Amino acid sequence: YGPLNSGVRPLMQPSEIAKIIVGRARELLVPLGFRRKSRLFSRSRNDLLQLVQVQASQSNSQQASSSTVNLGLWVPVLEPGSAPSITGAHWSHRLGFVSPEHQDTWWKADDLATANLCANEIAASIRDYGLAALDAVPDVSSLLDLWSAGASPGLTAVQAARYAGKLRGATRQP
Repeated sequence: YGPLNSGVRPLMQPSEIAKIIVGRARELLVPLGFRRKSRLFSRSRNDLLQLVQVQASQSNSQQASSSTVNLGLWVPVLEPGSAPSITGAHWSHRLGFVSPEHQDTWWKADDLATANLCANEIAASIRDYGLAALDAVPDVSSLLDLWSAGASPGLTAVQAARYAGKLRGATRQP
């Protein structure tokens, strides 16, 4: 800003935008017991890990950035010694699909104002919809019930059946 370029918004690099969005997510999630590793937040709940990941679009440019949020549940007993990840999660959803819109949502930003707006909207959506979706599956038994009912968000039916078999063997459930 200034007298020579009045009205021109200074654009931000995608990495700067990501810092704002991840920072706002951190402000929400860390006080709730989540730990942060890069763009992935995780917390232990009963026998599961709840995951929240801020994902940047692969098509981000130097002029604009798009971000979405992935939610996941990780069952440590199924992957001993492995690091939790959204791509390996045993239940996963995009934040937009658990919100009232029920659609994939990408937030776009290119300057400080839109970065802050996106960060606030993302944090509010995580708080209002994401955490409730994660808490709706409070433990491995609930996840098994979902899989038995044919619901396996983020997995194929074959993957869900294989994981269910492993879990029943590990926990000796019928």
